[in-house]
Amino acid sequence: MIQLDRKSDRSAQQQIADYFRFEIGLGRRIQIGDMLPSTRSLAASSGVSYHTVRKAYQLLESEGLLESVSGSGYRVVARAGLDSSGRLEKAAAIVSESIKRLIALGLDIADVEYILEEQLGFFTHDQVAQKILVVGPYSEYASAIASALSSLALMNVEHCAENEIQNHADADYVLVPLRMVRSVGFALSKSEILAIDTTLPIEAIEAVAKLLDYESLGLLTAQPDAIAPLTKLLKERTAFAGQIIASTTDATRGKVVETFVSQVDLLLYTPGARNIVARHVDRREVPTYEIVEMLTQESLEKVKQAITG
Repeated sequence: MIQLDRKSDRSAQQQIADYFRFEIGLGRRIQIGDMLPSTRSLAASSGVSYHTVRKAYQLLESEGLLESVSGSGYRVVARAGLDSSGRLEKAAAIVSESIKRLIALGLDIADVEYILEEQLGFFTHDQVAQKILVVGPYSEYASAIASALSSLALMNVEHCAENEIQNHADADYVLVPLRMVRSVGFALSKSEILAIDTTLPIEAIEAVAKLLDYESLGLLTAQPDAIAPLTKLLKERTAFAGQIIASTTDATRGKVVETFVSQVDLLLYTPGARNIVARHVDRREVPTYEIVEMLTQESLEKVKQAITG
């Protein structure tokens, strides 16, 4: 649902709160009376702990945007905001600070005017109302595809796993892998379904294909839902018949990682496991590759054509 910028100087908690402040203020997708996703479901789809999501929700509650509903979660509420003059004064301060930062980057006034006009256009053009959703067989698949599309300036790209699609009946475009077209199309019958195809990094696939049947492949993922589909895909693509030892970052930390790695001849890991691998795996001891499904060029062009014209 939320695309977090791991390189941002703002924490995941702040980014989650920023997202909901904007969406609540915009009032198109999230309106007064709506229930927000549960802390655990949002944590799973965003790749953070549910404690981080809960703290973001509590922050918004303290600001008067949410209320906690016992046994249900958090609901959007109307808040008594600033009066008109107060809002304009605060807005002017925010815009002034942003313009100063743009000029500090080396832009001139003409550049700043162009950027402001362009960005305002996103909020007046029909495209801002389009909801683009990526559905995948596991959460990291959907997250990776959504992030790739967002980087190409396709606005408002969200993502979820297949078991969460009931929360996205309002999606305009839904991007799904070929093997899920029928099931997702049936569940989201009012959305335009775009079938996509993906590929895996050739270096990683080649390394798996070269393993002998008595050797072991290690697979480390951030979420448990990635293990079964990735294991199946790797076997299909490489015909590897040896042992695949799989684990998640929650179950494998510190010394446990070192023990896990000592049992395998090749290690593959998903982007969500990148930090743990960087801290605890000596790449000189075992060949190590990051593995993520990526859109084929043909699918990418198809999506761009369908959505942006």
